[in-house]
Amino acid sequence: MVKHIFWDWNGTLLNDASYCASIINRILSDHDLSPISYKQYRHTFGFPVKSFYKTLGLSSIGVSFEETSNDFIKYYQEGWKSCSLQEGVLETLEEISKFGVDQSIITAGKENLLGEYVNYFDLAQYFNGLVGVSHIHASGKEARATEYAKSLDLKSGEVLMIGDTIHDHEVGIALGAEVLLVKNGHQEPERLKKLGSRLIGSVNEVLNFLWK
Repeated sequence: MVKHIFWDWNGTLLNDASYCASIINRILSDHDLSPISYKQYRHTFGFPVKSFYKTLGLSSIGVSFEETSNDFIKYYQEGWKSCSLQEGVLETLEEISKFGVDQSIITAGKENLLGEYVNYFDLAQYFNGLVGVSHIHASGKEARATEYAKSLDLKSGEVLMIGDTIHDHEVGIALGAEVLLVKNGHQEPERLKKLGSRLIGSVNEVLNFLWK
């Protein structure tokens, strides 16, 4: 029985994949590298992002991972408010809250920034925890998710992990959780369907899964 839902933030609750792809192209342009299409972005993006950046050719021309990480966060902070929540997020969070199922956000992003984003969209009342990391390197969140689940004494099968990437699937498996992956996030469905986790077209479909 699901007692707690662990939501991913970027690409799952927040519709920011296209915006992130535009930032990548801005960084590539800064270094006179060719842009990539949105399709290419979703085909290649992954965690840890250090590996993704390598595929873009940045490290081969001497651009450090630290510089790229700093530039990405700087550009992201300039315009993230132009992004919207994914369709159906508010209604879904509200409905789940009414039924007494706990919800938290688990992100590979910086924890203090997550609080800023959630407060901007006035979502804090729906979540028991906002769990992120202490750095901007987006190396992953499995350790933080495992630590958080342990602190809540959650057992295998009591967590539902909802995300949009292969890494979210990996985190869910590590937790012994069921996993739902949305198709319209940072990675294309063709990559996700190979994992064996259930794919959903929108956040609204989470309710169908919970009340089945």
